[in-house]
Amino acid sequence: MRRFGVVLLLLLPTLVFGEKNVVQTEELILKISVLSTNSVLLNGKKIGPDELMSVLSEAKNSNGVVWYYRENPAGEPPPAASRVIQMVIDNKLPISMSTKPDFSDYVDEDGSSKPRR
Repeated sequence: MRRFGVVLLLLLPTLVFGEKNVVQTEELILKISVLSTNSVLLNGKKIGPDELMSVLSEAKNSNGVVWYYRENPAGEPPPAASRVIQMVIDNKLPISMSTKPDFSDYVDEDGSSKPRR
């Protein structure tokens, strides 16, 4: 009887809400790179500001998160950097900063680089 109760608890969301209404926990990750040339890449492909705004707008409805990288972070940021950050803020998306162009790290709350897992 105990096994039946465990199985029932595991299936309860599907039984009550139907498979379509089960909450999805998978995140949509948007990898945005701002290059020193003022170009912006989304997942490795060049993108314009209007198209990026549209993608970010859709992402807020899809559990989206932004991974952000900027070339030459010690130097003066190109104008696109401010625009991209403002778009992310306007769409209220979570953002994770990276110091590596392959997004293999993230910057923690203390400003230290940590490997992504």
